[in-house]
Amino acid sequence: MSSEDLLFDQANLTITKNTHFALYLWAQTVECFKCDLFKILDVSNDSDTGSVVIPSDKSWNFEIRDHGNTTICSSNRTSFGEHGQYVWYVNDSTCSSIQVQYPPYNEIQPALYSLFIFIASFIIVKLCIIIRRNRAIFIGRLADPVESDVENDFPFPSDVNRLLRPSVQTEQEHRRIKSLDVFRGISIVLMIFVNYGGGEYRIFRHSPWNGITIADVIFPWFAWIMGVSIAIKIKSELRNSLAKSTILAKIALRSFSLIVLGIILTNLRQDDLNTLRIPGVLQRLGVAYFICSAVELRFMKPQPILQNQRYSIVEDLIESYSQWLFVLGLTSLHLVITFFLPVPGCPTGYLGPGGLYDHSSNYNCTGGAAGYIDRLILTPNHIYQRATCFWVYKCDIPYDPEGLLGILTTTLCVYFGVHAGRIILVYINTSDRIKRWIVWSMFTSLLAGILCGFSNEEGWIPLNKNLWSLSYVLLCCGLAFVLLSFLLYVIDEKKWFGGAPFRQTGMNAILLYAGHVTMKQTFPWQWKEMFGQSTHLENLIMDLWATVLWIVIAVVLYKRKIFFKL
Repeated sequence: MSSEDLLFDQANLTITKNTHFALYLWAQTVECFKCDLFKILDVSNDSDTGSVVIPSDKSWNFEIRDHGNTTICSSNRTSFGEHGQYVWYVNDSTCSSIQVQYPPYNEIQPALYSLFIFIASFIIVKLCIIIRRNRAIFIGRLADPVESDVENDFPFPSDVNRLLRPSVQTEQEHRRIKSLDVFRGISIVLMIFVNYGGGEYRIFRHSPWNGITIADVIFPWFAWIMGVSIAIKIKSELRNSLAKSTILAKIALRSFSLIVLGIILTNLRQDDLNTLRIPGVLQRLGVAYFICSAVELRFMKPQPILQNQRYSIVEDLIESYSQWLFVLGLTSLHLVITFFLPVPGCPTGYLGPGGLYDHSSNYNCTGGAAGYIDRLILTPNHIYQRATCFWVYKCDIPYDPEGLLGILTTTLCVYFGVHAGRIILVYINTSDRIKRWIVWSMFTSLLAGILCGFSNEEGWIPLNKNLWSLSYVLLCCGLAFVLLSFLLYVIDEKKWFGGAPFRQTGMNAILLYAGHVTMKQTFPWQWKEMFGQSTHLENLIMDLWATVLWIVIAVVLYKRKIFFKL
């Protein structure tokens, strides 16, 4: 097979034998934890060679066996390059190392070029803005005193930020914290890029089961920053003396709208009610939004309740202890159900993907209690049919990563965001906010590490996006605290970066989410391969183009002051 016949993330391995008997190549990916090897190639008595296409985005364990299933030689944790041609020479009882016959394509090079172009474009745009603002110097006439709308919308002078007590800040003033919109914008841009394919790079794909990638942190970040907005919005409405019943009605309407929109987007081009998928991203966000908003509305006070300044260092916790008790109760319920609910035919507390995992000992137990609850309540026809674990573990029963049980830990994720928003409300200085966010980040990340045993597979509660495990939520929230701290310091405190274009995308995040889902696999966002050879390059070009196109749309909408809010 020639390199031109291979697709992206594929290599060719040839077995060349000098034996009088048949050989068999057995293999398994390193990702497939505790999985048995399976036969992928026969080299018969009458043939000297045999070839097989190997996915190059994974590392592999190989064994060459004879007709009696005796292992002649092996190669562990073997990696291949895209479009590479490899050969393995076998004699009667010995083997060579796997050798490169034709070198692979450099799949990292397109990503490096794209990064260079992005940085260069950013520098050029910033220079143009500087020149425009200071054109009296550059072209010899007075500069226009009006700044760019993109860079100066809702300015928040640092002296005002320091002088105003949170108790008298208005909703508009809180919206002037640009880093919140930038955080949301980064999340939605990454989500669009990942959902369109991420250039087909492995780091932009979801983990097959345990573990975490860039793709896995995006949804929790979106949920987390939604929580920040909940705290600020409800405090503002209470200070404006809105009746709690009115606020609750608005919360319920927005939650219902998110759920309905989510069901529509999840079932695009689907008209069979018998297989309508019920769970989804927006559905999960809508339910978690309602729970956290209702809890905040029930217990939040319009004005600060702390009188003794001696305890001001923990004022944010004192103001929210009732809410935390409720949310931690939901988290405890999640743990109890996960580890103690009897699941027919499966070990109690099972957290594995089923299929080939653990030598195929629990083949139909995908997701343990989480999968069982969804298949029992929603029925198999109304949940996701092929989980990410299928591609590694061959788990072939329906399992939904946005199922019912994960709502409880999603609520915890959103509420960590609520508490980050409360810190904005309670503490005036940027340094006080950042210090507390960093402490929360250290606490949640360390606890996540302890729960997962600082490993992918061996801990008590592994990092798992499919299950929305507790360790996974804690780690993602820890990373969110760090990112918001960085953005607040760089954008709102030091004003080194205005936030464009992420701020513009963050201010229309729901519209961009709905739009990119609707237009997926539609020109001009996506098209069939352009080049004769399928590589990461053509996929990266297409996925970057689609993402940039949505960014341009967001900037145009921002310029025209068009914002879509549910």
